[in-house]
Amino acid sequence: MENIYIGYETLTTLIMKTIKQQTCLSVILLSILILFQSCTVYRSKSSTLEQVSNTAIKSKVETHNGVSIKFKYIVVENGNYYGVRKVKGKMEKMKLSEDYIKSVKQKDKTMSTVLTIALPVAIIAAVGLIFQDAFKWKHGASKVEWNF
Repeated sequence: MENIYIGYETLTTLIMKTIKQQTCLSVILLSILILFQSCTVYRSKSSTLEQVSNTAIKSKVETHNGVSIKFKYIVVENGNYYGVRKVKGKMEKMKLSEDYIKSVKQKDKTMSTVLTIALPVAIIAAVGLIFQDAFKWKHGASKVEWNF
């Protein structure tokens, strides 16, 4: 085997480049993880206001004119349905009329959890496979000697 002699400055530069590459990759991966933490999946099947009001689950209401409104939960008070949502840091109740509602979809807790975990893991694995060569030493020899 052939020994490669690397000067102190060359080795320092090589180490700093490797650290910079790993830091950039770590920042990208953490950004992707943070991005997908807020992922919410709603059921494709529409529910009734009565069904949704019995559970305190995040819901999305779509009106006949195509407007989608997301609520933290839906409640019944005195026979009227109200959607509760957060506006400018305060909880606000909005009266819902069944005449104007096209569909009511509940949050799918299982799929939201699965996608929040599985999607970032799949992206991290794919990025790792794509950039696996970036973390290997670029020298052909198995032994590196210091030359001071």
